[in-house]
Amino acid sequence: MRSIFLNQDDAHFYSCHPTSDMTVEGLERLVDFYVTDTQVAGLLFCTNLQKALFDSQVWEPLYADYDPDAGPDQPCLAKLKPEIRQIVPGDHGRNWVHNLWVLNRKHGIKHHQVWIDRCRHHGIEGWLTMRMNDSHGLKEFERDAKGMESCGDWLMLCPSRHWQENPQLRRAPWRSERSWEGSYNYALPEVRDHHMALIDELCTTFDFDGLELDWMRWGLMFAPGDEAAGRAILSDFVQQVRSKLDQAEQRIGHPIRLGVRVPSEPQEALANGYDVPQWVRSGWVDQVVLSSFFGLANLDIPVELWRLILGDDVRLIAHASGVAAPYPDAGVTVGHLDHQYGCASSALHRGADGVYLFNECYTESSNPSQLKTMLEHQGSLETLDQVARRYPVTFACHRAPGDVQRALLPIPISPPSIGRDMGRMEHNITLRIYIGRKPSTGRAVLLLGFCPDTPMLNTEKLQARLNGQNIKPMVDRPTSAFENNTIDFGHDPLKTINQWIGFDLTLAMLHDDTNVIEFLPAESFDDVAGELRWAEIVVEPS
Repeated sequence: MRSIFLNQDDAHFYSCHPTSDMTVEGLERLVDFYVTDTQVAGLLFCTNLQKALFDSQVWEPLYADYDPDAGPDQPCLAKLKPEIRQIVPGDHGRNWVHNLWVLNRKHGIKHHQVWIDRCRHHGIEGWLTMRMNDSHGLKEFERDAKGMESCGDWLMLCPSRHWQENPQLRRAPWRSERSWEGSYNYALPEVRDHHMALIDELCTTFDFDGLELDWMRWGLMFAPGDEAAGRAILSDFVQQVRSKLDQAEQRIGHPIRLGVRVPSEPQEALANGYDVPQWVRSGWVDQVVLSSFFGLANLDIPVELWRLILGDDVRLIAHASGVAAPYPDAGVTVGHLDHQYGCASSALHRGADGVYLFNECYTESSNPSQLKTMLEHQGSLETLDQVARRYPVTFACHRAPGDVQRALLPIPISPPSIGRDMGRMEHNITLRIYIGRKPSTGRAVLLLGFCPDTPMLNTEKLQARLNGQNIKPMVDRPTSAFENNTIDFGHDPLKTINQWIGFDLTLAMLHDDTNVIEFLPAESFDDVAGELRWAEIVVEPS
């Protein structure tokens, strides 16, 4: 079964592959790798950041001013650190620009079309994906220009001349502490016209199966407070895009899907100006990808709610990630294949039509065997049952400006107040952990991690329940098989875990999807320092 959709991003192929691969054969080999003996149903090829990644006539290409014969001090490289002004294979600086130049200017290859044609050769969908407000490097560029701090990284290549010359088009030009402040303001007709021009060009230049509007790069489209009024503006924009695709269908002779990548929670989509229900009800949008900005794992994507809102005629795809963070300032855990599988199984069990991979394209270069394994298993519940899955408590990281960041963790051992928190129920700590389809065979373990301030808890007297039934802590420290890939909470030693408590879980106790954990962490109701900082259920097959 093919149900995996993989986003081939703005830099991976050009940065991580050698210049010798900047050929038709090299392009085709990339698609062959993703598709052969995998569950990949479609590939989405990125066309832009703030600059175009092809020989655009309406947007500045990334390599517009690049001269391959000039030295490292040429103007387009001037803001880079000296070490990345050289052509260093695998590097994200000059090498990125040079390889794009080789493809487009030296060889004249319309490489996005080569990729799409190769997808058709394999019988899968070939999409273009457009970043609707990419903001890489805006903070760094602006702060460098003001003399506030120097960057020198590849990010300095990203801001376009159009952005630099039009500060009045930014959503919050009075701020520069984050790149979001410098993002374009879609309330302004000039901004919409600028982006529609690229869409026009894509529709008249390429023959593709679908166009994705990636609203999650970077997700904020309006000045603070104007998001609700922006819904009508973006709806009109999406309708125009659909009309342009209808015209392109007449030219190329086959249907073209329109997809959108939006926040994973309906209220957050609306709060940011995305009226997805109208887009779908009006027949403009065929595919909705439920996602997050940072790519953090979300085990609680409300697929069922989206289905109730949008109906059955739209394809719902859920972003699955191995980058798990329990709460905003905890740091992240990167590259956990078993977290990838946990995300996918949770979403597919809730009714998602497929899973979406973002930034996993880099694993094609760094760890191709791991990516191949992922692409062989992540597309169905049946194949996911064959591999280990981890289901951590995480949070949905995308929020509208000023909205509440809803995160369950960390939880203080002693409650700050009594009778106010319906989720906690006094001294008892309650967790909801989402595991997709309950396992029929294998082993399941609950892992709880506590911060250094927490006194060593007496596991013999700790009372815990799973779905109302008693569970007992392990006598010994949880085995390394269930602690693989060390959990890294950043460089602050206060954010490490110094006590783990594990519980062997009887499979019969587990429920499909939602499992409720309750425990009293202390022997008495006296104030106890510390907090719970990590919780997950780990499932290993037989």
